Amino acid sequence: MQQRSHTMPRALAALGALLLLGWTCAADLQAARLQLTPGLTLEERYNDNIYFDYDSDDEVDDSITLATPELKLSSLTERLDASVLSRVTAVRYRDEHDLNATDQSHSGRIRYRLSERWQGALEAGYSRDSQPDRDIDVSGLVLGTNKRAHTHYGASTDYTFTEKLSSSVSYSYDEDDFKEDDRYDSDTTDSSAQNASMIVSHDMGDLIANTVGQLSLGYARYDYPDERIVNYSAMAGGQYTLSEVFSLTASVGRYYSRSRFEYDLPFLSLDETSRSRGNLGQMVLAYHGERATADLGLYHDIRGMSGRVGAAKRSSLRLNLGYGLSAELWGGLTAEYYTNKANAGQLSPDEVDETTMSVQSRLRYKITEDLSVEAGYRFVQTTDREDDETGRQSVYSLRGVWRYPMPR
Repeated sequence: MQQRSHTMPRALAALGALLLLGWTCAADLQAARLQLTPGLTLEERYNDNIYFDYDSDDEVDDSITLATPELKLSSLTERLDASVLSRVTAVRYRDEHDLNATDQSHSGRIRYRLSERWQGALEAGYSRDSQPDRDIDVSGLVLGTNKRAHTHYGASTDYTFTEKLSSSVSYSYDEDDFKEDDRYDSDTTDSSAQNASMIVSHDMGDLIANTVGQLSLGYARYDYPDERIVNYSAMAGGQYTLSEVFSLTASVGRYYSRSRFEYDLPFLSLDETSRSRGNLGQMVLAYHGERATADLGLYHDIRGMSGRVGAAKRSSLRLNLGYGLSAELWGGLTAEYYTNKANAGQLSPDEVDETTMSVQSRLRYKITEDLSVEAGYRFVQTTDREDDETGRQSVYSLRGVWRYPMPR
């Protein structure tokens, strides 16, 4: 418990250090454009299966009210872009009062241009959440109602060697701490993840018009109480500009993973190491027009599972559509299909075979420059093939968003 008690102060201290560093890096504080933006989001939801039960007879529906005040402070110069954003969300259920919570999110980011060719960025964040479907849009996996504290740190740097050759290096550290004495405990597990990557980009226009080639190397490490996973990856690909509005990004590669499991038996402790190899890849076709945007992406990679022990081979197909019906009215649709798989004793101590389908629609109307309203609907279906169980959830929402930047 001691580690958890220091998580938030450590993250907030990092956010303060980021902001101080940003203001210090500015060559001329008088030239900095400081902006303070208060905001408020009010949302009403109806959820027909708030616990995401697989048995339809056990499904519980409820109405949920969310109020989210926020405050953003940003600083902008020719070389510096820094911001700090804090949100607090009061979550209140009409009937299931035990699920009432106060979630929060704090983040900060600094991007500084050291020279014409070299720039760097730092970021830090802390959040606390409790909704079972909080990771649906990220991993396709459903968590319990355990409160989670998430801490994030990151750093990156980009350097341009020539007009055609550039590179970027990044590192991130993420930590998930779940409240252990939650009465709705669903066997969630604390974890930490480290990710590092290096990407080299080269303009290949002399060989293939409108094409930028990329080579990337990656390293990831996932730590759990009884398991450690180390993953190495290499990918090659590029981006091809088909026209002014169409672009295609594709890459393929391989990964190598090493997992170490610890088993505590009566009078005996055992260590077991396993190795796995496989393919990686992604392909995204994007369209960006004056009023419409669309992208279709296919992804296959290795990702850690928040709240569970181990990682999974994650494949996903994602479609995003957006269209501006007028200057004030915008509509969007997102459809996703995920599969998460892992063999017992390799990436995870247990067999994992789950699929998730999600469809979301949104309609937003801009009343003024500072005020907008949005109606949304989301349907999610998740299937655990190991236990042959399927759960479904529909969420209807209506929200109003107000943000007022100062000075104008």
